[in-house]
Amino acid sequence: MITIARNQPIFMNDLDIRALLTDAMSKGEKELFYVVPFVVKILESSIFSSLFSPASYWIRQLLHTLGQIYQQPNIKLAVKFEFEVLCQRLRVGLSHVLPPYSYLPHENPQQPGSLGFVPHYDYNDIDIYKRKQFINT
Repeated sequence: MITIARNQPIFMNDLDIRALLTDAMSKGEKELFYVVPFVVKILESSIFSSLFSPASYWIRQLLHTLGQIYQQPNIKLAVKFEFEVLCQRLRVGLSHVLPPYSYLPHENPQQPGSLGFVPHYDYNDIDIYKRKQFINT
């Protein structure tokens, strides 16, 4: 059994799974073909864990990173199929896993005045001197 199934975490010092996925994504399709099934097998063991369920933050972030890879148009169907099977085994819908924005730095277009995927607010519209009307009761 993998350590997650025995409720033992995989520490980032030992294996940084998210960095492994993003490195494989930046290197190309061939590396993804080997890395994604490896990560899927690790995440499948969370079915037997009481500590690492799909609702845990660590598993959720890895699922979102896999979802980002799933959304790429040039990914082989075998890699996409691995992710779909993982979602079925974890009983998680694809709509709940696919991220609304990209974790990958090259997928977030830089626009003037914005900080990547952080929304840009116009702070000139905020009037801090406007008095609030309090109702005396």
